[in-house]
Amino acid sequence: VAGGVNEWNNKAVEITGFGKEEVLGRVLVEALIAEEVRPAVRAVLDKALQGIEEANFEFPLFTKDQQRVEILLNATARRDAADNIVGVIGVGQDITEMRRLMHQEARLFQAQAANDAKSQFLATMSHEMRTPLNIIMGMNELVMDGPLTDEQLNFTQQIKVSSESLLVLINDILDLTKIEAGKLELVEGEMDVRTLLEDTVQSVAGRGMGHGLELCCLMRPEIPDRVLIGDADRLRQILLNLISNGIKFTEAGQVYVEVEEEECTDTHVTLRFSVHDSGIGISPEDQKKLFSRFSQVDSSTTRTYGGTGLGLAISKQFAELMNGSMGVQSEDGKGSLFWFSAVFKNTAVPAQIEFRRLPEEAMALPVLLVARNETLRNSLLRYLEALDLRRAQAVEGLRGALPLVRSGAFSVVVLCTSVLP
Repeated sequence: VAGGVNEWNNKAVEITGFGKEEVLGRVLVEALIAEEVRPAVRAVLDKALQGIEEANFEFPLFTKDQQRVEILLNATARRDAADNIVGVIGVGQDITEMRRLMHQEARLFQAQAANDAKSQFLATMSHEMRTPLNIIMGMNELVMDGPLTDEQLNFTQQIKVSSESLLVLINDILDLTKIEAGKLELVEGEMDVRTLLEDTVQSVAGRGMGHGLELCCLMRPEIPDRVLIGDADRLRQILLNLISNGIKFTEAGQVYVEVEEEECTDTHVTLRFSVHDSGIGISPEDQKKLFSRFSQVDSSTTRTYGGTGLGLAISKQFAELMNGSMGVQSEDGKGSLFWFSAVFKNTAVPAQIEFRRLPEEAMALPVLLVARNETLRNSLLRYLEALDLRRAQAVEGLRGALPLVRSGAFSVVVLCTSVLP
């Protein structure tokens, strides 16, 4: 048969699904080739019959179960002993997977190029926005320092709050673009984690008190007091984000920060930071959205509490840059626990704050601790125990403390100001 198949090897059977008995004698172009490329394939075979060889010709072929397969064909003339052309030898290679990978790579390259352009645009715009914003904030501060009516002071305070929020957003976008571009690097230096923790909590204490919340922090006394090597600014940024979120989403109760040691070697130490709050809590389903960029649990949260949904995503990236991780434990309506771990380099340099051993006679003194908040009482008791004050007792408020104080049974009274009327 003119154009008929007279040889069909095992590889051809594997690629097409057609056995020899189904193909031999049939016209190849009509039997297997997609209709839209038949003229082109015929032209290649006709050229081969004329002695004009065609190399690396690509075309689609349909298998027995109608699957499209991409074939790379080399067509050469078949000659007899007298060197006369008697047919065509077609050697085909299945390049379907290779083509798929090439298309996938091309799409990935296009997506990466688009992402790079977006990141560059955001970085440029953020820089351009920050300069005039800093001027606005500076000029507003100068206005606030002058004589103002109550109404004018209210206006300038709103400008200050709004501009500070905008500056935080711009800085978050800058961090995000650096992370996406792989250009965000940690700036390591010596730091005292205990001092950094207390300064960070102190910086937002006013906001917490404004919400009527109890704000506590505890760095386990058993953690050795030494200077560590790490990125203090990024660590502070993570803590501020988690504590600020705790304050934002807690209407009553407390926000409690705790630091404990997970692992310690001669060269490195791993610390786990936990931020507990008694706020609105998060359902298991909504927890899946927490660490995605520009994502919050629902739109009503954004309307009620504000925010962009960038803070947690960036904080998680920072924790991972510190060879740590981040997670959450929460129930809807029962508060939340956000935690992260970070690895720091160890040093033998003592920290600024040390738990020094007290004289033996001081350890025997009876101490009364008065604190209304249970978490605060427990935290302070741990510190007192770390000082080897063996006769420490804690009570909730003044009503329970006054009879004990009047009895003269205690040499030292630690009074937390929150219990005062």
